[in-house]
Amino acid sequence: MSGTTLLAEGIACGLHRVERLMRQRGLHARPRRRDLPKDAGKRSLVAGNMLDRQFSADGPNQKWVADFTYSWTAEGGLY
Repeated sequence: MSGTTLLAEGIACGLHRVERLMRQRGLHARPRRRDLPKDAGKRSLVAGNMLDRQFSADGPNQKWVADFTYSWTAEGGLY
C-alpha cells in the first residue's frame, strides 16, 4: 500500500514512512512493467515428446503437463 493510498483511507503517515518501513524489513517495490520484453529471435531447444499422447497414469504425480506461452520469472519473461 502506498503512502497516498494510506492517506486516502484516512491513515496518517509521513511522506517517506512507507518507504522507510519497507526498507527496514528488506522489502522492495516491484516496478510496473510497461510492455512485454522485446523478442531477441533466439529459440531454445524443444524438449522431446516423452508422453506421446499417453496421458493416463497409474498414480498421482507421475506425469505433469502444462500449456503456456509466456511466464514471468525473477530474470524477466520466459517463453
